[in-house]
Amino acid sequence: MFKVLCLISSIFLISCSSKDPKEMTSKEKTPVQPKETISMESKLLANEQESNLVTEIKFDRQKANISGKAREQLKDLHRKASKKGKIEEIKVISWGDQEYPSVHEKKLSEVQVKLVEERNATLENYLKTIEMDAEIETISMAERPSTLAKWFSSDDARIKKSLETAGIPNTDTTVKVPGKASKSIVIFIMEEE
Repeated sequence: MFKVLCLISSIFLISCSSKDPKEMTSKEKTPVQPKETISMESKLLANEQESNLVTEIKFDRQKANISGKAREQLKDLHRKASKKGKIEEIKVISWGDQEYPSVHEKKLSEVQVKLVEERNATLENYLKTIEMDAEIETISMAERPSTLAKWFSSDDARIKKSLETAGIPNTDTTVKVPGKASKSIVIFIMEEE
């Protein structure tokens, strides 16, 4: 009798612990979307800029418009930054639909250079609508820094060197992971107190 009672209680407990799919709430039926992941290269670059407020924006190929999702990412980053204090500067680093040019190439095609300029302008214009006081610096990853920029250690040259050191692929690299083509990195830099 004792064995039968144990068997019945076990069956009862097992049936109670698992839900029938029909009983699942709408929240449980919806798969959880993974949060946007920020690449290690972007995090390292933001850290060098003394910031942890960074996001990556993904563009459709051959397009310069930003999606609703990207707008929300930027608004969310702005909210986080605003809670911390005054935003001094925003850096926008954009790629075309190809990786950074190799040392042998120096510059991508005019089509790619123009695409990067359009992406930077689109992001800059949008960022001005949510943050009017910060200076916005745009950097094109369709061109390598000039010798003069390297000599004077311009911000543009330092950022490109940091990303190269972090391991971003270039047009000669056979392994294109983690690729940055069709992306932009946006970093909010806070005013020092």
